[in-house]
Amino acid sequence: MNIKYLGYVISFLLPILVMSCKEDETYVDLNKDDPRVRSVLLFNQKDLSFVVNDVENIIYNYDSLAYGSDLTNMRFYFYGYISSPTIKYKSESDREWKKFENGSSIDLSSPIMILSTSEDGANQKKYKLDLRVHKYDVAAFTWVNKNSIELEDVVSSQKSLTNEGEWLWFCSTKGGQNYCFSSKDGGDSWTKKELDNHSYNWNSLVLFNNKLYVQDENKDLYEASYSSLSFSKKDDIKVDYLLFEVDGLLWAIADSSLYTMGKEESELVKLCPIPSEFSYENLMTFTTESASAQLGYLYSTKNGKGFIWSVDYKGNFYQLVSSDNALPYLENPMVYIYDKTLGIVGGKMSDGTYSPVCYASYDSGVSWSEDWHKKLTGSLKNLNNAGVFVSSNNGELVLVGGNLGDKASSIVWEGVLNQLINDKLIYGD
Repeated sequence: MNIKYLGYVISFLLPILVMSCKEDETYVDLNKDDPRVRSVLLFNQKDLSFVVNDVENIIYNYDSLAYGSDLTNMRFYFYGYISSPTIKYKSESDREWKKFENGSSIDLSSPIMILSTSEDGANQKKYKLDLRVHKYDVAAFTWVNKNSIELEDVVSSQKSLTNEGEWLWFCSTKGGQNYCFSSKDGGDSWTKKELDNHSYNWNSLVLFNNKLYVQDENKDLYEASYSSLSFSKKDDIKVDYLLFEVDGLLWAIADSSLYTMGKEESELVKLCPIPSEFSYENLMTFTTESASAQLGYLYSTKNGKGFIWSVDYKGNFYQLVSSDNALPYLENPMVYIYDKTLGIVGGKMSDGTYSPVCYASYDSGVSWSEDWHKKLTGSLKNLNNAGVFVSSNNGELVLVGGNLGDKASSIVWEGVLNQLINDKLIYGD
């Protein structure tokens, strides 16, 4: 281009460029005429994702709320596209629309319609607010009759343990018989072995160093190899309470003191005295599969209440729950450990009836709450002295034998998580 024409071109384009810049600076589109809802938040449900369907004009949560959620006081937040739409709502029984401010509560126990008005008031859009809730408790157990075992007499003491994938349930009956029921396929089939008829207290059974240790009614200590299950008296050792294995040692209480025995030792060695406030009444111990566990747990009763104690590898006793937060009084509850969860199921209460409740602790026994998913329901309400096994990574339980009230039970029950193929709604299409 000839340079003499360059000045003319610049003088012609400059006003256009200036006008364009001014227009860019002054024009801001806030979508004030857009009534659509962009996103929805539910107070205290940060992980709950809502879908806004502008084709079918429906707002719903992608994942259903838990079964039993209180829908009468739901606090919502509605957001538009850049601008803030005005929200009103009404139920099917309402004649007039109700004003709504973000963070306010809405009763969603019945279907709700939402009216969203654009910021300039020119346009409106209606949505159906469909809050989806599980109709059933999908985390609850349905107790299923999985199998049966040959058990005809009432169980007086029992203990369940697992070793290298094998489940074993030891029990004694009122008639003086001792049995071991074993399963290698997760409880689908059980093998019964009759043991000698000595007066063993199977509540005290401990698997230690590939041997089984148990005390009898005279507090004598007996041992058997894991493979033979043939018990013989171990020297002249007497124990008040055989406890568990912790930190590679066998632990027991004798003469108001704590004793231990190592894998290479043949005698119990006194470690330290038992705290005077510790109660031996209705003592039940928690045992683990792993020999690397650093804590043992004990349930015992005192003054009509249940308490949890822990014992560390040094023999220190700790009362984990105070009297104000004590568990109920329970005789012969069924106890178990699953991962980091401690569980207590059933047991006879102080009024002579049986508890159907499962109590669980998720913080190493410090606090306890009712795990109502695992509650014993139906014909299992009076189940006691049954073997307890954890059947899967989901924490489902298998209950073997025991008693239903004062009669023997030969049933193997499995607690199966409720599985819903199609999640039904409390309301909605």
